[in-house]
Amino acid sequence: MFKLNEPFYLYFVKNYIFAENLIEYYNYNPNFNKMKRILNFQFILIILVSALVMTGCSWSKKMIKNYPEVKYQVTPKVLEAHGGEVTYEVKATIPPKYFHRKANVYFAPVLEYPGGKIDMPAVQLRGEKVKGEGQQIKFKEGGTVTYSQKFAFEPKLKVAELKVTPAGYKSKTQRTINSPEDLQNMITIGSTKLADGIIATSTRVETAESLNEFRWKIDDNGNPVEKSSFGSDLLKSLETNRMLNNNDPKNRFSLGEMIIVEHDYQKEVIVKESAGIYFAKDKFNLDWKQPQNKVNNADAQLAKLKDFYAKGWQIKDITIDGWASPEGEETRNTGLSENRGKTARTLLFDEVKKMAKAKDPKSKYDPSKDLNVRLTGHGPDWNGFKKLVQASNVKDKSAIMNVVNFSDPKKQEEEIRNMILIYPELEKELLPPLRRSIIEISCYEPRRTDEQISKLATTYPDSLSVSELLYAGTLTNNLNTQLKIYESASTVYKNDWRGFNNAAFIAMKMGDVRKAENLIEKASKLEGNNGIVLNNQGVVKALNKSYTEAETLFNKSKNLGVDQNYNLAVISIPKGKYNQTIDFMKAKNCDYNLGLAQLLSGNAQAAGRTLECAPKTAATYYLLAIVGARTNNAQLMIDNLDKAIKANGKYKAEARDDREFINYFNDEQFKKLVQ
Repeated sequence: MFKLNEPFYLYFVKNYIFAENLIEYYNYNPNFNKMKRILNFQFILIILVSALVMTGCSWSKKMIKNYPEVKYQVTPKVLEAHGGEVTYEVKATIPPKYFHRKANVYFAPVLEYPGGKIDMPAVQLRGEKVKGEGQQIKFKEGGTVTYSQKFAFEPKLKVAELKVTPAGYKSKTQRTINSPEDLQNMITIGSTKLADGIIATSTRVETAESLNEFRWKIDDNGNPVEKSSFGSDLLKSLETNRMLNNNDPKNRFSLGEMIIVEHDYQKEVIVKESAGIYFAKDKFNLDWKQPQNKVNNADAQLAKLKDFYAKGWQIKDITIDGWASPEGEETRNTGLSENRGKTARTLLFDEVKKMAKAKDPKSKYDPSKDLNVRLTGHGPDWNGFKKLVQASNVKDKSAIMNVVNFSDPKKQEEEIRNMILIYPELEKELLPPLRRSIIEISCYEPRRTDEQISKLATTYPDSLSVSELLYAGTLTNNLNTQLKIYESASTVYKNDWRGFNNAAFIAMKMGDVRKAENLIEKASKLEGNNGIVLNNQGVVKALNKSYTEAETLFNKSKNLGVDQNYNLAVISIPKGKYNQTIDFMKAKNCDYNLGLAQLLSGNAQAAGRTLECAPKTAATYYLLAIVGARTNNAQLMIDNLDKAIKANGKYKAEARDDREFINYFNDEQFKKLVQ
């Protein structure tokens, strides 16, 4: 049974008196029989209902008919995600003499996507005779309605349409609207598709799920695979950017820049040993009974020097330096110091001869031919004298130092001799240690060859030091071998964080984020306040889209002296802070993330230049295709989309629905690529 709405019924009774007359005529005319009364009652009821419908809907007929005159302007024309949100503005222009004076209309956009929809908050519009809430639209003048809204972006919304279906009712009294379902019970005025969506290029930073788009494929041997379809570009990238150089700034195998710890292994180590021989005043002959030789254990020093020489290590050089005390005349001191050096050289040669005659000597140098000794007579040792004075308990040190600092050598010598008379401890304690010769032998410490280290690192890693293992990791470009070596370092030297850190670095290069995360967490337990470890933890967090945590870690690392401009720049992209990204990357040129930020900031031309010289991966090609679409360069778009699809087949289906290419959806070349 049709149930009348009370306001419409009262309106009908008030304005259609003839209906009452018909009812009265029906009730009191005795000429009608029962059947006629029933038929006439039905006729009257139809009239009542028809009148009600005509009365209730006549207000909307004109609005429905003229709805196409309502114009919409949407910004942006294709919805786009930035900073994890989609923001848009709709400007609706309502023409004059369109909006009914008693109309209540609700403007509620809806985002429809495969499998669902999102109802946006409604805007209420009211005619000039309606009192209450909402923007008033006058009948004669019409009006403009501006509607702004934002909502969280989700990947499932990439293929969507924003629509609006205005609906309303006629009444001076407004109804209470509690839900979108309430709008469905109103009269629909029209329907318009406002915009397509959603462009999600801002999400094209590398994540744990998308690693394969941002790196070269690695074969079973841990080496990059050349694909014939885009091999020349790959080889150019490898050569130009030295892809396999771990710490090359252009070698970016993850979101941001991870850091590998440099080994501290030294291929060439110089070891030195020395012995001193001491002489009496104004003498240069060897006298083991001389007090200073006993005080300084000269014989023990010489024995130690002989043992060092007997190791047979390759000698780098031998130096002998002779010295005199400064109280003597300068010319004599020069000759005296040289003769003391010669005495030391003779002593050294004699000892070497004795060693050469011993059975199975490790060293068989012929002193007359093989030993290259550099002998220097330095004359008076003024610097040594100054140090001894400063360290002594002699009174009036300042007076003595003033004498030492005289520029005239003759004046210095004379004053020192005078001071010896005043301060006899100078002669007794400070001058004798200066009358000496020092023999120093420098040798190359034996080192394993690179070949030996490489072999042991993968066969007997426990036979190498941690420094040798870290060095061994640099002797190969094979990622599998590098990972094995660094994992061995972490096993053999489980309390050293560096093995875990470097293994994490290689695991990340190989695309194993979970393994890298586990390894870097172990490094953190050993060295949690280390700038490198904090940096690498931040990179892992960023790949897992935990950008807030990543930022905290990067800032801690920065406070410990690690440059974080690049990493902070990269995580600014998901936040929609593109200008900040560009500012942080001032030192960069050919970088994917810089190109992405430039593109998202609206500078497609700059993005194109940056990406053209960036390392070519599937992600780089795809972004260049987007540059082509945004700059109306169809050839650039087609060429790079083709390369992207050949490098990574997932881009075929992705491009098919990507609203970046919406203007090319009917282009034959585009359709051929994505079908």
